[in-house]
Amino acid sequence: MNWISSRGASPPVSFVDALFAGTAPDGGLYVPETFPTFSVEDFAGREGIAQVAPVFLAPFFAGDPLESSLGAIVAEAFDFPVPVKPLPGAHDVSVLELFHGPTLAFKDVGARVQARLLHHFTDGTPLTILVATSGDTGSAAIDGVKACANVDIVILYPYGRTSDVQRKQMTTVHSPNVRVVAVDGTFDDCQDMVKAMFNDAEFRTRMGLSAVNSINWARLMAQVVYYFYAAVRLGAPDRRYVFRRRGRFAFEVDSYDLALQRVRTGVFPHIGRGNALLVQGQSGEALECYERALKIKPNDPDLSALKGEALSIMGHHLQAIDLFDFALAMNPKDADT
Repeated sequence: MNWISSRGASPPVSFVDALFAGTAPDGGLYVPETFPTFSVEDFAGREGIAQVAPVFLAPFFAGDPLESSLGAIVAEAFDFPVPVKPLPGAHDVSVLELFHGPTLAFKDVGARVQARLLHHFTDGTPLTILVATSGDTGSAAIDGVKACANVDIVILYPYGRTSDVQRKQMTTVHSPNVRVVAVDGTFDDCQDMVKAMFNDAEFRTRMGLSAVNSINWARLMAQVVYYFYAAVRLGAPDRRYVFRRRGRFAFEVDSYDLALQRVRTGVFPHIGRGNALLVQGQSGEALECYERALKIKPNDPDLSALKGEALSIMGHHLQAIDLFDFALAMNPKDADT
């Protein structure tokens, strides 16, 4: 199967080339030229995700040297359970549990598969994986490659904008091939730095760069596996299911994203998106939403209190207290603050 750029200005490449490049020369993302179809019989007798995954992934690797090794790579990556459990008290609703991996993040699924694919193809050639993260991608990527020879990994994360658990997961790994860099800025700043390095073709080639962020479709492809696996376990295609990622709050985030596209001058979509992200446990991303709102409405006591709440959840209590004190000084009758 060939892989093509989402922008259409680069020639098709093999999966191996797309895997190592991350992005196409025209700045687009590599995506499959075609998408396979399957029958129920293809998955007969396959129960666990490690048994379903090779069948689902095989068409994407048709004609590549990896094809014969895919089963072993997937079995090594999926060495933790991904159970599908019925939700008690709810009619025909099940929960796909994605937190049983080594870093307790759903990104363990995609990052571990992609890391092993990269390691499989290095053939002794040094490779540097470059990652921008707001927390969970970094630790999952590190865990996936920390024991891989000839593979270095460099993590960029926004200083003070991850949870303490995420920071410790990234900064306490005793492996010589792991380097973690705290950036004085936001996740967007980290991502911009990564994209700039990948867009520099000479630098990217000289340093042997590759990525495990969502800019590399290999990780997304691996994550699609668990949706497909859950559907097969629940009786698809005879039974139809709708997947809701992290409950209704993900839909709230999507709604606020749409609002932000239409109303860029108001604070409400930023606040709403931040609140939805905070409930999902994505406090770093929520913090950035509140900060964007504060740029529109500086020194607002309510927004300051929301920013303080996000910082408090992330473990930055002294900064949070300063913001709560400011909010109280601006509005001393506010009992909620």
